Amino acid sequence: MSDPREDLIREGFEASNRGDRQAALSLLDPDIEIVTETQAGAPTHYLGHAGYRTWNDAWYDVWDEVRWELGDVERHGDHFLVEVTTHGRGRGSGIALSQTLTWVFTIPEGAKPNRILLVRDREAALAAIRA
Repeated sequence: MSDPREDLIREGFEASNRGDRQAALSLLDPDIEIVTETQAGAPTHYLGHAGYRTWNDAWYDVWDEVRWELGDVERHGDHFLVEVTTHGRGRGSGIALSQTLTWVFTIPEGAKPNRILLVRDREAALAAIRA
């Protein structure tokens, strides 16, 4: 039997993959914090539903036909690690691209995700949740 919090993660990606960004947003805490690791290693932060929209729009500004493919969900207390491969086509170039990152969802028992961290790999994700 899966954890209902894992189901929230899967539902969010399913909504995004069918183009229902509002349904995906509704599954997140209103005070969601999204932290992404940039190429240079400096994190970028997005806060709240408005921040989620800004972050999400950034994906669609550079990618066409975006689709997320989830690996197994690995639970560590209130943290859920998921290797996610993003598939898309470059908006300007038309070149097919794929990128795999590890996403860490923080979801307290009985709540919605209140933090999403995107890092380069599982080891970086584990280090982040132990910090």
